[in-house]
Amino acid sequence: MSQSHSWTWNTDETPDFGNMTTIPIPSDDAVRDVAGNARCLDVDDERVTANTHGLVPPQIALDQLLFNPEPTRPEIIEGTIVVYLADTLHVEGRDRQGVMRATVRADEETHEIESVELTAEIA
Repeated sequence: MSQSHSWTWNTDETPDFGNMTTIPIPSDDAVRDVAGNARCLDVDDERVTANTHGLVPPQIALDQLLFNPEPTRPEIIEGTIVVYLADTLHVEGRDRQGVMRATVRADEETHEIESVELTAEIA
């Protein structure tokens, strides 16, 4: 068997950090603008995909996640701002809590919404 000679965290070699790249992070203003643009959408908009499985009405999930957004790990990927949002979902009659999530994608320059994906599930 041949062994791979590529760098891993377990080797004694030092990686060339100068050749590594990072994922760009959008400004707070850009993230707020994207969230505001997404908040203006209706769940019937063709850019919105809702997979809430009947746990919460999609429009309520969209409104709740975007009303006072607290995004995690916003990033810019190939010219698209991607904003991730999540919140706890309390489902009556269930022992476990749920979670609802939204992934919002928008053009990096114009902040025009490309897509919004909503999901809800029991954790």
